[in-house]
Amino acid sequence: SALQSGSDIKTSINQMLALVGKHFDVSRADIFEDSEDGLHCSNTYEWCGEGVVSEKESLQNISYAEDMGGMYHQSLNEDGILYCHDIKTLSPAIRELLSRQGIKSVLHCAIAEDGKFKGFVGFDECRENRFWTREQVDALTYVAKVLATFLLNDRNKNRSKIYLRSIESILYNYPEFIYIVDPETRSLLYINKRAEDIIRADKIGITCFDAFCGGKEPENCPLKNIGKPLEAISPVVNKKIRAQATEVEWWGKKAYLVSCLEVK
Repeated sequence: SALQSGSDIKTSINQMLALVGKHFDVSRADIFEDSEDGLHCSNTYEWCGEGVVSEKESLQNISYAEDMGGMYHQSLNEDGILYCHDIKTLSPAIRELLSRQGIKSVLHCAIAEDGKFKGFVGFDECRENRFWTREQVDALTYVAKVLATFLLNDRNKNRSKIYLRSIESILYNYPEFIYIVDPETRSLLYINKRAEDIIRADKIGITCFDAFCGGKEPENCPLKNIGKPLEAISPVVNKKIRAQATEVEWWGKKAYLVSCLEVK
C-alpha cells in the first residue's frame, strides 16, 4: 500500500498519485484544494508522467469565478465527477485554462466534507482525446475518497494546531497570573508569563501549593471550591490574592485552570 501507517502525509499522497498515474498511464495526476472561502483553488499535489511538464506553480490561487467563468461546479455530474473526452466540449474559460496546460482530456472527482466542495482529484491526458473507462472512473472516485480522508484530517489537524497556538498565546499574555493544575496530583501543567515572573518557569511539575503557598495547602483552596472566587494571603507573592478555579480540558484530559488577581 502506498499509504503506510505513520508515514509522512505528503509523501504518502505523492506515492498514491504516482501509483495511480502510472497504473492508468495518464499524463498527470493532481490534487486541487479550495481556499477557506471556497472562491479559489490551488494545485497542492502533482505527479507527472515521463516527459510531461509540471504545471503546479502556475496553478495557484485559481479563481472559480474569473479563471473558470463560474462554470466549474456546474460541469460536475451528480456524483461530483467531470468526465471529458475532449476539452472542446467544455465552457470557454475552463477550456482555455486546460488548453494552456496542453490537456486534451480530463477526469476529475470532487473532494467533499459534510457535503461541501473542498477541491478535486484529477487525471490529465495531454497526448490524445481519451475515452475514460468505467474502471478508471471507479478507481479515481475511490482514490479521491481515500485522499480526501487524509487531506481533510491533515487540514483539520492544522486548524487545531493554529487554534491551540492562539489560545496559548492569549493565556500566556493574559494580565492576571494563570496556572493549570492536574486534578489528581495538584502538579502544575502550565503557567503563563505573569506567573513565570512570580515563581519562574522551572516550577512546572511541582504542586500548586508549593509554588504559590510556600508548601502548605491553604484551607480555602480554590480547587476545593470550583467556580467560587476565594481570597488568601500568598507568602510567595506576599500579597492578598483572589483566585478562582474552573474545570477545563487540557491536552485531552480534565484539568483545573486557576486565575489569580492581586487584591489592592
